[in-house]
Amino acid sequence: MDVLTPRHDAIAAAHLGGHPRRPSTTPPLAVGLFNDSGDEPQVVSLAVSQAHRRMLQRAGALVRHAYFRGDFRDLGVGTLDDGIAVALASTELRRVFTDVDVVVVAGDTWRDRPHRHLLAILGAAQHLDLPTYLVNASIGAVDEGLDILMGLADCTVRDEASARCLQALGVAHRKVADSILAAPFAPAAARDFADHLVVTDCRPERRADFTEDLAAVRATWPGLVADYPLDAPGSPWDWTHAVADLGTASAVLTGGRDGASLALKAGVPFVVLGDDAAAKALVASLTGYPAAAADATLPLRARVAAAIDAKSWFTVAGARCTGRGPSDLFSRLRPSLALTGRDDTWTGTIDGVVDVVRTLTPAGGSVLHAGAGQGQLVEALAKSGLRSWGADVARRLDRPDRTRYSKATPMALPFADHVFSTVVVSADWLEHLEVDDLEAAVAELARVGRDALVVEVSGRPPRADRAFEHHVSTEWWRRRLADLGLGLHEAADSLVTHGAGPTGGTLLVLSAQAHLCPSCRRAHAPADVMEPVHAGVLMAAQQSRGAWMRR
Repeated sequence: MDVLTPRHDAIAAAHLGGHPRRPSTTPPLAVGLFNDSGDEPQVVSLAVSQAHRRMLQRAGALVRHAYFRGDFRDLGVGTLDDGIAVALASTELRRVFTDVDVVVVAGDTWRDRPHRHLLAILGAAQHLDLPTYLVNASIGAVDEGLDILMGLADCTVRDEASARCLQALGVAHRKVADSILAAPFAPAAARDFADHLVVTDCRPERRADFTEDLAAVRATWPGLVADYPLDAPGSPWDWTHAVADLGTASAVLTGGRDGASLALKAGVPFVVLGDDAAAKALVASLTGYPAAAADATLPLRARVAAAIDAKSWFTVAGARCTGRGPSDLFSRLRPSLALTGRDDTWTGTIDGVVDVVRTLTPAGGSVLHAGAGQGQLVEALAKSGLRSWGADVARRLDRPDRTRYSKATPMALPFADHVFSTVVVSADWLEHLEVDDLEAAVAELARVGRDALVVEVSGRPPRADRAFEHHVSTEWWRRRLADLGLGLHEAADSLVTHGAGPTGGTLLVLSAQAHLCPSCRRAHAPADVMEPVHAGVLMAAQQSRGAWMRR
């Protein structure tokens, strides 16, 4: 389905002509936050809302506009195409889009509630070239809006099932811990549940599944069994004490994922009641969770005993949540924006990579920088006499030559086969990809290049919470790229390759032509495609973002 159409171009031109976008200048970045749960008077909703604001603030961003779960539902009444058109014509959304740097959608309700209106908001923002983020998502089957998901600047999911779904669709994503683990919970308890079993996150419709088991446990437990609702409006205790309150219990019995997450953060033994898929998926993702406590075929009493016997594991797991949590959720927020005159993601020099590329590329030849960010390398290569091009997930460049940049994902580059003599890419643009996605991304890079592929492996020290930590190793990249069919370029040994990249990393110079072209299914020689750059590149420069998204 074509969701971004000439109709949307006309609407945007008519309604945004008199409202120029506020230029990006200095931090803090202005955020439009949608599907926020902060208006729901329950522990989980308030905690997640505060967690997002807290993490955004740490990332140097400010929530300038916030909308809640009931807002803009009318955008989902008709087709997705209609919803995008209405969003572009909306006076209120027009005001938001002209006033923010990025649009963030909290996706934790994506799986079990209607979300077409959220797709419409993301689609409208992308049509106006705003970087879009889907965070803390829980995603089920996707039957529309795939192009919008492909156009996200970043997508984070909180469970393995969502990650598998997006991987099957070819949507770049990262799995990050649930946002609730970063909420500012108070350290002191407001209620004392010493010697108690605490039952939480059990909506009435769930209780029928485990009432009998729960009754058997109540009859034999030597202490008290207390209910601790998370979703009761007007609860007498402050939501910020929820984790500390649960931490005083002997064990927690939870009917859902939210209760399990809070118990995990509290470091208290917990067991999942009933058959909640999200809660069971969380347990399955926890390495070391006691197997007997997860075994639904055992009596509930035996499962509770197994969890309590493994109390030390829960204590360590809780401390790990406190130390790490979802701190990486907004790590890619800042690199999506072009801050005039500097690029905070680069700590090294670009002179070395320019020298290497000039050595590899014929005079006046064509170069693609995949993952171009602000475009500093593209500009430097152009000044050196090469015809350079940039591609990134967020084509948001406040510069007059922005038509030389294309919006693209690592697995979908909008260029014809072998149009660039040399392709440059930083491993930072690839390191978060799953193994299958990485193979597809490398195939794309080799497809659009023909002579050489230069991969810069980051020189930054790995952070403790970084996903795929082994991907920062130069040797890992050498082995992986070799496995994917890329060999060292004949000129590689004669080039200075260490400490020359933008992050002070190592430049790996590889032969792009050694890889089998996925388009024509054969290896190409350099003579097959001659300079100048293929007309497909010139066409890409002229077409609008909407036209590219329909490809």
